[in-house]
Amino acid sequence: MCIANPDTLGPVPELPLVPSVVRLVFKWTVGQDLSCFNILHWKYSGGPPDNSACVLIAQTVDGQVAAGLTLSQHPSVILTEVTCTDLASKSGGFGQFLANRPGTAGGGPLPANTAVLVNYGIQRRYRGGKPRTYWPMGTDTDLQDPQTWTAAARANFLTHHNATVNGISNIAYAGGNLSQQVSVSYVDHHVWDQNNPPSGPWKSHPVYRDTGLVDVLTSHTINPSVGTMRRRVRGKRT
Repeated sequence: MCIANPDTLGPVPELPLVPSVVRLVFKWTVGQDLSCFNILHWKYSGGPPDNSACVLIAQTVDGQVAAGLTLSQHPSVILTEVTCTDLASKSGGFGQFLANRPGTAGGGPLPANTAVLVNYGIQRRYRGGKPRTYWPMGTDTDLQDPQTWTAAARANFLTHHNATVNGISNIAYAGGNLSQQVSVSYVDHHVWDQNNPPSGPWKSHPVYRDTGLVDVLTSHTINPSVGTMRRRVRGKRT
């Protein structure tokens, strides 16, 4: 997904641990928006990555973005940071790589809230939203009309997306390697209750799992409709 700066979203409950999984955070500059994030997860084989391994993974991810996603991104979209966090323990490894990776696609820029929506398939069936990512990709030459990507653009998006994903799935570090892109579910269900006093409004609250539930992503599909992320049009925070 692509979200606003996680540091500005307020306090959140401590999330459950996720064995043998790292979280990768891609930070982008999109025009004047300096805080656009995509968060993805990868399962690893072997031993857990330490801090040095996480730095190596983050730096290698930057190279995989150069070989894939940037080919469908306007130069006004710049990868500025990649972080890697081992979610298996509270003291798991962490690494950061400061990047400067602008897009290389031709064509004119699109509005800052425009995104390419990638839908992910998983084997588990349940009610509710399924895994997806809103990537800052595309230029004006990729549009069939204001609401739809061309078939050729969708094919290119998928090729460049998969080049990055497949490259990440082959990253090795001392003692292990990343193996599969996965999704992580932290919330088991929601409950409704009333705030104090008891006559207050009803609100829904998440009930978190004891351990994060991991699903292997079985497919990647480009949504033909132009996606949108409203937060990106806010520009610089002043």
